[in-house]
Amino acid sequence: MVSGSYRVRRRPSPRVAIRRVSLLLSLLLVSLAATAVAQPRPPRQPIAQYALAAWPTEKMLPGDVLAITQDLEGYLWLGTPNGLVRFDGFRFQPWTEESGGSLPAAPVYALISSLKSGLWVGFAGGSGVARLHEGRTVRYLPKDGAPQGVNGLMEDRHGAIWATSGHGLFRFANGHWSKLTEEDGFDGEQTFSAYEDHAGRVWIGAARGLYRYEDSTIRLIDRAATAIESIVDDEAGNIWVTDRTSIIRRLDDSAALRRDPSIRLPLPGWRVIRDERGSLLVASFSGGLFRIANPTSPAPRLEPLAYEQRLRGSPRALHQDRDESVWVGMRGGLLRLSESFVQAPGPLDGLNHDGVRTTALGADGSVWVATTHALNRFSGNRHQSYPISQTRALHVDRSGQLWVATDDLVGRFVHDRLVREPIPDVEASRVNALTITDRVWLCTAFGGVVSWHDGTLTSHRQPGEPARQCFAILADSHDRVWAGFTSGGIVVHERGTVRALTERDGLAPGSVIQIMEARDGSLWFATSGGVSRYQHGGFTSITTANAPVSAVVPVLLEDEEGFIWVGVESGAAMMRFHPSEMDKVATQSDYRVAYTLFDESDGMQPGTRMWTNGVGGVRDRAGRLWLVNGPGLTIVDPRRLQRVRRPSAPRLDIVTVDGERIEATSGLELRHGATLQIDYAALSLGAASKVRFRHMLTDVDPDWKYDGDERQTKYTNLQTGSYRFLVSTTHDGQWTEPAVWTFDVAPPFYLNRSFLILAALVVLGSVALGTSLRERAMKSRYALVVAERARMSREMHDTLLQSLASLGPELEALAVSLPSGDRAVADELRRLRRQVGRSVREARDSILELRSPSMSPVWLADSLHGLADATASRHGVRPDVVVTGRRADNVPEIEAQLFQIAREAVNNAVRHGKPTKIDIILNYEADQVSLTIKDNGCGFITSEQATWRREGEHFGLVTMHERAEKIGGRLYVESNPGAGTTLLAVAPVTGA
Repeated sequence: MVSGSYRVRRRPSPRVAIRRVSLLLSLLLVSLAATAVAQPRPPRQPIAQYALAAWPTEKMLPGDVLAITQDLEGYLWLGTPNGLVRFDGFRFQPWTEESGGSLPAAPVYALISSLKSGLWVGFAGGSGVARLHEGRTVRYLPKDGAPQGVNGLMEDRHGAIWATSGHGLFRFANGHWSKLTEEDGFDGEQTFSAYEDHAGRVWIGAARGLYRYEDSTIRLIDRAATAIESIVDDEAGNIWVTDRTSIIRRLDDSAALRRDPSIRLPLPGWRVIRDERGSLLVASFSGGLFRIANPTSPAPRLEPLAYEQRLRGSPRALHQDRDESVWVGMRGGLLRLSESFVQAPGPLDGLNHDGVRTTALGADGSVWVATTHALNRFSGNRHQSYPISQTRALHVDRSGQLWVATDDLVGRFVHDRLVREPIPDVEASRVNALTITDRVWLCTAFGGVVSWHDGTLTSHRQPGEPARQCFAILADSHDRVWAGFTSGGIVVHERGTVRALTERDGLAPGSVIQIMEARDGSLWFATSGGVSRYQHGGFTSITTANAPVSAVVPVLLEDEEGFIWVGVESGAAMMRFHPSEMDKVATQSDYRVAYTLFDESDGMQPGTRMWTNGVGGVRDRAGRLWLVNGPGLTIVDPRRLQRVRRPSAPRLDIVTVDGERIEATSGLELRHGATLQIDYAALSLGAASKVRFRHMLTDVDPDWKYDGDERQTKYTNLQTGSYRFLVSTTHDGQWTEPAVWTFDVAPPFYLNRSFLILAALVVLGSVALGTSLRERAMKSRYALVVAERARMSREMHDTLLQSLASLGPELEALAVSLPSGDRAVADELRRLRRQVGRSVREARDSILELRSPSMSPVWLADSLHGLADATASRHGVRPDVVVTGRRADNVPEIEAQLFQIAREAVNNAVRHGKPTKIDIILNYEADQVSLTIKDNGCGFITSEQATWRREGEHFGLVTMHERAEKIGGRLYVESNPGAGTTLLAVAPVTGA
């Protein structure tokens, strides 16, 4: 896939630094070994067979590949017609300005990676040369003396960079570029290639011939060797050059190069490299790939390397990486050649688009392979074919007899002939598999499990049970017959009894497609959803929660070391694991199994297929596994398995927050509620298809989340806190140390410190303003109250008080003017006069109260003491005041009304009851305030209170009731004639 841009690290990590030091030491040792000609390293055998992996342009790669190199970290760099691209084995990342600097989007024809000076890039046209080193990008343009139209770059052992171009030969040393001229011994203009051999001599292919730089001098060696595109030396020091007509030749022509008969000349050679085995690989721009396996032999041979089945196109560039894989830049994509540990048995007769149908191992060690139209037998180096069509099942019984089931019959293969058994209804039932005990057991698609014995065909379907499609069947070493069904589940036939086992018993889910008995007697089952082992009366199963066992196919084998092989990914890959991993799953159901995965990167045939039936593999007597893979058959020798380099620690590739890409630096703070998307990757040039990922975000994910081969995760609505994102990789179930990124999510704006300070200031300001406004309102209200009270006092003084004051003398004058015989009338008038006088005094008291200048609230206790003092001075009776409890803060209104009740009650007692003792008791409680006024006066009849209200008499008592009701309270009056009066007012305290 093509991804976005990347950044070149500005400082190498410690791991990279160690890798660089190791590589430096390795190259130093190689250099020393090269100079020690007297002690050559022992030769290694050439690679017998290559595994091919391809990345076509139309699917993944942005452009043809013109040049290839590998940097110190292990990344592959590709030159394309549109610029520079980096490759980690999975993702192609074109260079952008964000990657570390500006580079032209021009064709890149030359690339080299230097231990000392970084990555060098040679551009076509006038774009010159660029150097990428430790996060810096340096451009060298023709105006700075750099070459233009660069077609080749090379670094010699002294660290000088040589560049070939259509405008001459250039060298970069001591920080600047220089063009080599006749003064240096070079009289050519157009150059094509430069190469340093084992002895440290630099060879230059130019339009005028082949030059050699030695002892600081350039000499023309071969004027006839013109237009040499590529140069290499073999392990014996012989120089080989590409040729425009014969592909490649040795410079001294001392040994005639033999060519495979399929090679038709003339063909031009374009690029040549030497691999770690000493073989020479040659790219012909129009002829394909070739190899000289033993170039130092007396009669070296040039042979073609087939690759067209994987990728069509012309090769343009060659490079061998540190894992000894050869990368071929193609006009149409990228190709990788690596040593394959698998081999093909050769062409199969009768093969069509259905592929291999089933396999079996003969008693003599031969391998039988059934295709749609033939039965193939492989024995040693012999391959025989028999015209038996539509074979669906093969089985070798304990006597060594081969049984064959086709669409039409079931029979034995005897003396190269198929002898039919008289089993009826074979065509109607369609046999998918068969096994033998004392009878022939048939696993059929339409009739379930049936058996044939002594001329009788018996159905083993239970009464009332619908027909189930049987897919796999096996008779174990105890003569138990195990049958698996496409609908799931297993049926075991044992000594006349039938037992069913299903997913509820621990069997892996899905169709049962293969059954195998291991050497330890355990039974293994491949299902479409996993793998199960039946041992000691119970199942242990692995599914995709434990390993990459998706799209399982009928390939289930045990190798000689006891490892289990199972076909996955619809037959495109094989998974190998040890049975001891099952023991760990039995104790921990979510245990992640350690495994090895083999796919096209190891030489397996790519592509998937649909299975109808059949046994997908056998183990031969040599221990090799014959596996149905892709459209054909693949042979694997488990003893030749290569150890795969573990993927590097993962990295965060692209991080976006709310759709905007960011640099994932430690301690970064994201906004509250952000959406975070993370793309991660791992460098694995040799096994990228096997890499699996897991990740976890602390405080969000309770445990690791397993992604499979997915390389992206997303989180939404992140809340405030500190987070750690971890991502780890594996290709075999053993996980690498995770890459860790720590970041914070800021609190919402209303919890930010600045916002809280501002909010506090606003609140304080609002409180101050509210207090000020309330104070002004209260003052205005009190002013209005004072003015109203003053007005009322004036009105009372000018009207009521004056009228009452004038009424007294008039009553007295009237009483005096009456005849002496009307004494009773005169006494009544004088009584009225005294009553008027009392009314005048009360009116004056009210006027004085209304005109009191104090408007500040006074506590009730203080007011009651003041009332007692006033009563004592006016009437000679001093009330006793008792206060209990604790005053609450929310009772001012209650106290105001209770005081008015107290004053009215005391005044009534003094005027009407003539008491000698008055008690005032104020009690504060948590939920109420009570006021008691008790006197020892003459008392009255309380039952007449209702009459007083109706007639409007004793208005003061009525007013006291109203005041109590105003504050949500009650007024209670107890009195009897001659026994005094007790008045109780109770008011609730709200908010208590």
